[in-house]
Amino acid sequence: MSAAVLLVSRCQDSIDTLKRGLVACGIKDIRIARNLKELDAMLEDGALFDIAVIHIEQDYETDLQCLSEMHERMPRAAFIVASPYNDADLAIACFERGATDYIAMPFSKDTLSAALKRSTKYKVLTRSRPRFLILEDDPVSSTLMKKYLDPFGDCTLVVDGKEAIETFERAVSAGSIYQLLLLDIMVPEVHGKDVLKRIREIEEQYRVPKDRRSRVIMTSALSDTSNVVESFKNKCDSYLVKPIDKKRIIHELAELGFDTTNTSARIPASEK
Repeated sequence: MSAAVLLVSRCQDSIDTLKRGLVACGIKDIRIARNLKELDAMLEDGALFDIAVIHIEQDYETDLQCLSEMHERMPRAAFIVASPYNDADLAIACFERGATDYIAMPFSKDTLSAALKRSTKYKVLTRSRPRFLILEDDPVSSTLMKKYLDPFGDCTLVVDGKEAIETFERAVSAGSIYQLLLLDIMVPEVHGKDVLKRIREIEEQYRVPKDRRSRVIMTSALSDTSNVVESFKNKCDSYLVKPIDKKRIIHELAELGFDTTNTSARIPASEK
């Protein structure tokens, strides 16, 4: 697993135990912070983390406050709490402060591995690029869209609605997702608006968290109100009328929260 993990604990024995568990699960990028001051120094140096594993100790009120403050500093990270207390009230308090998982110590490798997988499912890791799925049956338009978007993400081209749905569902069923879909309305097999509807059904079916679901831009030569209204009714994020130039599509990416300032192009902190 290529996730960047922050391990937080004030206890050296717990640090050693948790680090061994993370290494056994295949985590290679592990950094350790014993307090918020050390974390702030890392963040000021530009450190980015996908997951924070936080050890909740006996003085759990202090640790809960630390969890809250870390969640504010790293809104994109998933927070796994590891604690020797198998306490429902404590677990609830952790979730209220931003935890995404709670595991009681001691735990098996499988338990920790499952928590790590849940934390990164459907998520763009800090060292990864977002994935774009482009549905366009016109070869010239699809080539242009790919050329415009290649600097900001990894593009997959499909030429009909049926292929778009199958490609999207394969990704989701494998625990991945396309962060952006550009769906032309007038395409063969399955209409673009019906593709959008099915995409949202698949996200519901696989219980993709709302903050990790795909952004969708509908593209079409059709500018009539009924098409626009129906597209937004089916939960698209934007609607662009062709022809679409490079400046316009990059502006739309930025509006949807993608980083267009450089070619690393990661999903931003909002991850709506």
